[in-house]
Amino acid sequence: MKLPIRLVAVLLLWALVVPLAPATTSLSFLQDGYWIDMEIGHAESATVASIRVHVPGDSNGVHLPGNTFAVEVLDIDQRQLVLHYAGDLPALGPFVLTVEGDKARLDIDGRTVASTFRWFM
Repeated sequence: MKLPIRLVAVLLLWALVVPLAPATTSLSFLQDGYWIDMEIGHAESATVASIRVHVPGDSNGVHLPGNTFAVEVLDIDQRQLVLHYAGDLPALGPFVLTVEGDKARLDIDGRTVASTFRWFM
């Protein structure tokens, strides 16, 4: 059975392009009704691509645009993250998320919430 030339060309092109596509990693914090889900893109270096934050009682969450948060530290190999959000959106107050290994601390609304942290790779 012969494969059409067009199909072979598409398969070869796909095989060349897919390994070059940046991978993504999902990072998450979940404790006491707070849920922060981050998607990390891997191009030349790891970068926070998107963040969605849920506070207690919020089932929809708030998407944080890239210009509303600052990443002080993001080291996937050392599993360290320090993320600052200044509270630019009315739906969510300011917070700082600090992660070292599998331990995380969320400082938000005048309280500190400690939890484990999930690095899904």
